[in-house]
Amino acid sequence: MSPLLICRTPPHQDDSLAELLDMALTLAAFGQSVTLLFLGEAIQHLIGHGPATGRRDITELLNALSDYGITCAAPHSALETVTPFVPVTAVNDDALPALLAQASHAWGW
Repeated sequence: MSPLLICRTPPHQDDSLAELLDMALTLAAFGQSVTLLFLGEAIQHLIGHGPATGRRDITELLNALSDYGITCAAPHSALETVTPFVPVTAVNDDALPALLAQASHAWGW
């Protein structure tokens, strides 16, 4: 069992992904095997958008996640039309409830 962090926020809306990445990196620093799940419009974070004015650029953080053992995941159906710039595990849409059920903790925003 491992923590599951869920991102649903589209790029440029707010700093929630940056905060989620900070949380993921902190958990990983304490030996947790973190999965970061991108849902809905949050998939757009994976195709590379520059930062909005006044927002943190999270591109380097996203690129470094695998170095810390953090797994990025997204529904298979959402990845059919995009090419992520970071490694992403495709999860069958039917398997998403099981992924949530297996998590020791789940946070999302």
